[in-house]
Amino acid sequence: MSEFVAYGFANTNRSDTEAENTLAYKQLDVFNADRIVVDVHWHSEKREELEKLISTMDSEDVIYMYSVDTLLKGKNKGVEYYKQILDKN
Repeated sequence: MSEFVAYGFANTNRSDTEAENTLAYKQLDVFNADRIVVDVHWHSEKREELEKLISTMDSEDVIYMYSVDTLLKGKNKGVEYYKQILDKN
C-alpha cells in the first residue's frame, strides 16, 4: 500500500522548536498527506528524516516536498537525495 508523506525542513537554532509549530509543517498540512515529517535544526546539510524516508520508501510511495529549491541549493546533497527518490520509482 502506498503512503503519501509530506517532507520539509525548518532551519532554526532553537532546540525547543517542535515540528508542528514550523512554517514548513503548516505549508505541508495542505497536502492532506498520511504523514508530515520535518527536519528541524540549524544544520541544513543534515536531513536525517529525509534519509530515513528515502531508505524505507518503495515505488508506490510519494513524498510531497516543501521548498524543493532549498533542498537543491548549497552543500546539503540535495541533488543526491533527489536522484535517490527518482531511483525508487
